Amino acid sequence: MDPVVDLEGGTAAVFDLAHREIGSARSTEGPPVDLLRRVLDQVAADTEPSAGLVTRHADGHVVAVTPVVTGPDHLGYVAFASRGPVPAIGRVLGRVGSVIALILLGHRARDEADNRVRGELLAEVLAPGEHDLEAVARRAARLGVDVDASLVALVVAPEGRMSRALQSECRSLARVENGLVTTYGDRGVMLLPGTDAGATARDVAGRLAAHRATVGASGPIAGIAGLAGLDEHVERAGRAARLLLALDRAGDGAATDELGLYGLLFSEVDRGTVTRLIERNLGPVREFDRARGTALLDTLHAWFAADGSPSATAERLFVHVNTVYQRLDRLDSVLGGGWRRGDRALELRLALRLAELRAA
Repeated sequence: MDPVVDLEGGTAAVFDLAHREIGSARSTEGPPVDLLRRVLDQVAADTEPSAGLVTRHADGHVVAVTPVVTGPDHLGYVAFASRGPVPAIGRVLGRVGSVIALILLGHRARDEADNRVRGELLAEVLAPGEHDLEAVARRAARLGVDVDASLVALVVAPEGRMSRALQSECRSLARVENGLVTTYGDRGVMLLPGTDAGATARDVAGRLAAHRATVGASGPIAGIAGLAGLDEHVERAGRAARLLLALDRAGDGAATDELGLYGLLFSEVDRGTVTRLIERNLGPVREFDRARGTALLDTLHAWFAADGSPSATAERLFVHVNTVYQRLDRLDSVLGGGWRRGDRALELRLALRLAELRAA
């Protein structure tokens, strides 16, 4: 990009399909690359790559964006910004794009080979049977993956099918983070460095936010010996992802341990089942609170948290114990007299916890 800037001034940059900067050059008076990326985001949202050169005005600059296309393949974008219009910039960027296309095709071929090796290695480790873990470690090391480090297993679950764009983002993320990734049907499986499974899941979900992918995680997996149980970690991560979807938390991330027993009990149900369980148990209480301006739902939370102690419930709510007794009588009329014991109490506690997880 330096020759373009030397010739025309301003700022020039190349971006990949995810709008990540591949390379840039900037003259002393040129705007920051972030301005070019911001305009690129707008252009990509409004136009198709076949539209060719697009020019926009932003922050006192003229920004020109052209796609890098070769045959049927859209490989990325070239952008240029300057204080005023440059009459020949379309022709210049077109020529630059032709050169960049050859470079990006080379990068794509290299990345595809790397993706294939990473995917085959992870799929092999997940396959049933005995594995030569020392050989796995040597092959992983050649990819920059340290299997002796702390690792986290993740399952990436899209709302629909696993699109090519989402697969590409997962593979790119694995390369950048020195991890492994493979795809099984409508989900992706990743193995990334990390010591906090929940934090890793939320980070990956955030980086895949454009695809609204839901990410479950399990771990950390300590050392190469832990790889022998990788399939179990992947199963737990999958349960976490399924429960997040059932809780209507698509696009979020969480670890199995953060969901606790509920990840085991409810991971196979759909969001409609969870919603009906919550509404059947808590809906009447919420409706009573809305109609009367009361706080029975808060009292229900506090009652179970205090193990059914009226005095401890009063302390949690900062009210007199007599107020607690009055509210419990109202709950008896809303829920029926048997709600404090046995299966009915268990169902209510499950509904309360699922509602909390849904709101998290």
